[in-house]
Order: sequence, then C-alpha cells, then structure tokens
Amino acid sequence: MPRKKKPVDPNAPPRKPNPGIKNLRKFNEMSPEEHRALSAKGGKRTAELYTQRKTFREVLEWALELPAVSGNPDVDQLKKEFPNLSNRDAMVISMVAETIRNGNAKAFKELRDTTGEIPVQMVNVKNEAPMEITIRTLGDDDALPIATSDDDEDE
Repeated sequence: MPRKKKPVDPNAPPRKPNPGIKNLRKFNEMSPEEHRALSAKGGKRTAELYTQRKTFREVLEWALELPAVSGNPDVDQLKKEFPNLSNRDAMVISMVAETIRNGNAKAFKELRDTTGEIPVQMVNVKNEAPMEITIRTLGDDDALPIATSDDDEDE
C-alpha cells in the first residue's frame, strides 16, 4: 500500500535546502592528495567501527561463558544437575523449553538455524517451449541468436 503524502500547508515557510549537499563533490573532481586524505579518513573510521563490533562480540562471548546467574527457578534446578552451567547453556535450554512448552515457532527457528539445519529453498522453473534470446547492440541491424535452450525438449 503506497504511503499517503501529507497535505502541504500553504502558509508554512519554504523548506531550507540541506547544507551538506552543497559540500558534496565527486572523487574524480578532487586532487589526488585530497582524494587520498578522504579515503584514509574513511578507512580509519571503518577500522574504528570494526574494532567496536569486535569488542562487543568479545564482551558478549565473555558474558555468555560466565556461570549462569541464580534466581530463576528453572536455572536453579538446572544448576543442581549441572553445576558448571554457563549463561550460554542456560539460554539454549530456556529456548528449548520455550519451544516445547509454548510451541514458540520463533525460538524453534533460531534453534534450527543455529544447529545448521536451515532448510534449502528451491525454486523449480520449467520452460515448456524452447527459448531464444537475441541481444542487439546500438547500430546492429542483423543480430544473431546468442543462446537457445533446446535442452528441455528431451524431458
């Protein structure tokens, strides 16, 4: 469904143009030194973001490996049976329990995908008639057929 446009207020002041657009220039319009400097700046920022993501991932891994926190009756019961239970273990077990208890399809899909059992989606396309593809270039009066698929006729 297309978005509805807001009605324009005839008494509203005109919109100010975005000042940042005036500053934009194409790289091929810059000097090689300026292009190199901007590229280096972008590369440094990308490295910063990569480091932040890596750090977040490391912190999350560390938190998941910590011993499971008590207080939840389910976790307390599991800790009695498995004294070395980690947060990661407790989360996986709670997802399995949620899937079994409530039939939570989202939890099931996460578990299935995590175990690598992602279903393969296949699309079967069958062309009943032979297909001829003709590619023409500008100024080409007599284009030749490039590809013909007669392979499907055998089936």
